[in-house]
Amino acid sequence: MLKAITLDFWGTLVNDHHSAAPMRVAALAERLPGLDIERVQAAYDASWQRFVSGMAQGWGLPPVTLLCDTLDALGASLSPQAYAHVLQRWETVHLASPPPLVPGAVETLRALRAQGFALGLISDTGATPGRVLRQFMTAVGLRPLFDWLTFSDETGVSKARPQAFLLTLRALGAAPHEAMHVGDTPAADVDGAHAAGLAAALTIEVRDKRRGSESPDLVLERLADLPQALSHWRRQ
Repeated sequence: MLKAITLDFWGTLVNDHHSAAPMRVAALAERLPGLDIERVQAAYDASWQRFVSGMAQGWGLPPVTLLCDTLDALGASLSPQAYAHVLQRWETVHLASPPPLVPGAVETLRALRAQGFALGLISDTGATPGRVLRQFMTAVGLRPLFDWLTFSDETGVSKARPQAFLLTLRALGAAPHEAMHVGDTPAADVDGAHAAGLAAALTIEVRDKRRGSESPDLVLERLADLPQALSHWRRQ
């Protein structure tokens, strides 16, 4: 019997089609007047790919890793004051330009709580750390609906490693076979959850990332379909 539901953040609860990369590149380029923005953009893009590769290997990397790697790719450095300023801009860009929630996100979480589930969030963070995502979640009404929040920059591991899930389930008081994880990325949210012993639901509302090799227990056209889908799934 299911006792707990864990959910991904980016692409699951939040529509992440709008990239923050241009704003981060602009913030860094302002502090590097000798470099044109196209070169800064290319360095950022290459560093982001290395950052994502590290997360795919299971590492929960902090935003400072991305910034330092970008500076190394440029052969540049910043004064401590400029470094702190750029890092702060990078980390808080989603507070200044908040991404939209997927339709019915708050109502879906309330419905799950009404069904008796403990709720946890498991997010692989990029350049927006967990402490900032907590502020965002509070501002949009998500924070009170969760019993526990897990962010990769705080745990040091991504969803490629079982501890991302197991630490969360210990906090929720549920065993892996009593939990389902919901997310939009096959490798992290389906394969990662299955490797930790959880059931997994793949949501395709924001992006359809199905690759044909994963085997989610549920496929959700919309996050808002989850409460009803769980009622049916539990009866199978």
